Amino acid sequence: MITQHLIPSVEKRITAWKELKERKVELADVALANITISREFGCEGYPLAEALQQILTEKSTDDWMIYDDALIKSLQADQDLSQHLLKNYGERNKFLDDLMDMIASHWQSEEDGFRQITQFIYSLAKKGHGIFVGRGAFSVIKNLDNCYHIRLKAPLSFRAQKLSKRLKISEDEATNLAVEKEIERTRFIKRFLNTDFESDHFHVIYDNQKMTVNEMAENFLQFVGEIK
Repeated sequence: MITQHLIPSVEKRITAWKELKERKVELADVALANITISREFGCEGYPLAEALQQILTEKSTDDWMIYDDALIKSLQADQDLSQHLLKNYGERNKFLDDLMDMIASHWQSEEDGFRQITQFIYSLAKKGHGIFVGRGAFSVIKNLDNCYHIRLKAPLSFRAQKLSKRLKISEDEATNLAVEKEIERTRFIKRFLNTDFESDHFHVIYDNQKMTVNEMAENFLQFVGEIK
């Protein structure tokens, strides 16, 4: 499976999450920050999340967690964890209700699965100090305070080279894969969340070809200043 070659072990990250799940957050206080990373397929979204996590955790008294599709689905499958999150951080509001209604009206056949994932992402974000990679998180949590949204882009040739090395496939195969997956992502975000990847949804947009992961992480943190 492609994602197995692009991201670290889900099992190790679930263990880390469980060690932090009892972290107490007073919802009446200032909301703890979250970061979302949206990227064109083949860009270094997860490595950027890791770089941000390392810097932010070192600067904070609290740990930051990375949430991607694989980890979110694995956590969601744990009924005890799901119920804990939804009970303590899943209070409904008009934005979330409207989002759920919109998902139902746009994709009837798969609405239940994505409605649950969307609500789960929202609940995780209410807990704070999350770095969300993909899954339209920038749109799902856009109404929450203290959230920052990053978009990564790069020329197709650059993304194909990266994919070719990571997946050990030819550059032609990697090019076709990048094009196919980007079309899928664009359709997904439009059908489920009725949104797009236009620049006005993001605080910053980086060209992954022109900046390294560490350069992007440092630049972003300089741009936003202190993150609580």
